[in-house]
Amino acid sequence: MFLFLSPGEYVGLTGARLDGAEMLACGLATHFVPVKRLASLEEALLKVNTTDAAVVSAIIDDFSLRPPLKEKSPYHR
Repeated sequence: MFLFLSPGEYVGLTGARLDGAEMLACGLATHFVPVKRLASLEEALLKVNTTDAAVVSAIIDDFSLRPPLKEKSPYHR
């Protein structure tokens, strides 16, 4: 018999910690912006004079990366 857990259940039951790549893979995050790009992202967002979520999301997309999952990631369990 196999027991299938959602990522949230697995993390809750095991205490496993997730990094940015794992958060994206699980659907718990929408974007991953590396620390080196945060200041530039902040500048770009401050220059925009809109509350349009699509525009803001597009700017964040420009600074986002899709980091690879580590080989020993808890996500693979």
